Amino acid sequence: MNPGASEVCDDSDTDEDCDGLINDEDDSVTGTTDWFEDVDGDVFGDPATASASCEAPATAVLNDGDCDDTRADVNPDATEVCDALDTDEDCNGLADDLDASPTGTTPFYTDADGDGWGDALSGTRCDILSGEAPVDGDCDNDDADLNLDDADGDTYTTCDGDCDDTDTAAVPETCIAYASLIGDFTGGGCVFSNTATGVSTATYCPDCDIAFEGSATLTSGSCVPAFDSWIGLDLDTYTMSLYVDTYSSGYPFDLGTFDFYIVEASGYDIAYWSGYATSYAYYYGGFIMYP
Repeated sequence: MNPGASEVCDDSDTDEDCDGLINDEDDSVTGTTDWFEDVDGDVFGDPATASASCEAPATAVLNDGDCDDTRADVNPDATEVCDALDTDEDCNGLADDLDASPTGTTPFYTDADGDGWGDALSGTRCDILSGEAPVDGDCDNDDADLNLDDADGDTYTTCDGDCDDTDTAAVPETCIAYASLIGDFTGGGCVFSNTATGVSTATYCPDCDIAFEGSATLTSGSCVPAFDSWIGLDLDTYTMSLYVDTYSSGYPFDLGTFDFYIVEASGYDIAYWSGYATSYAYYYGGFIMYP
C-alpha cells in the first residue's frame, strides 16, 4: 500500500494506491471481472452487454450465452421446441427440425393424392413437407375423392361409400348405382348364369365405382356347378374385376380384370366385357344392370 502501488479488486476494499478511492471507485483498478446483463433473469447474460468491474451490477451474471435476453425460456439450458417462429430456444444456432432433438414434433403421413389424408408414416418432425398430411387413415391414397372427410356431417365419408359428401340424403345405402344384375358369361368352354345384388362398396376392389355380390350357376359345359361372385366395375379405367369362391377353398380368388363398356337401354344398362384371366381361359359376357 503506497502511492506507487496498483489498485486491485479485493473483498476487503483496500486502497492499495493511497488515492482515497477503492475498487470500482478507482478508474485504474485492475483484476476486474467481465459481467453481462441478464434482463430476463434466466442466469444467462447478453454477450453484447459486457462490462468489467470488481462488483457485479445488479442484473448482471458471469455467463454470456443468452441468444435472446428478452425471453427466460431461451438460453443454452433450455429445450428446443417446435414453434411457428422457428425460435432457437437452446441457443445452439439450430432451430426446430435443424436441431438434433426438438420436442413437440408431429407424425406426418404420405399424402400422394393431396386430399389432406395420408396412409404410411413418412416422418416425425416440426414442419410438414410437401406430399404429407398430419392425419392418416386414407382408404385410397391415389384418389383424392376417397378420404375420411365428412363435409355434410352425415357420419359417412367417401371411404364409407358416401357418393355425395355435400348431400346428407346421400348415404351408402342410397348411393348404389345399380340395384341388381343378371347375365351370362362364357369362359373355358362353359357358360354361367349370374345374378347379383348391388352393394355400396366392392369388398375385393376398393377402386371400383359399382359393385355386385351374388352367385353364378353353370348352364352348359363341364365346369364347377356354382360359385359365389363379387363383381366390381371401375369407371375410371373401365375395367371389371371378378372374384369368385367355388366353395372348395373357402376363400375368394381373383379370376381377372377385364375391359368393359356400357350400353344404355330402356330401364336398364348392359355391360359387355371380355378379356383373359391369368392362368385361365378367355372370358366374355354381358350383364343387364338394373337401377
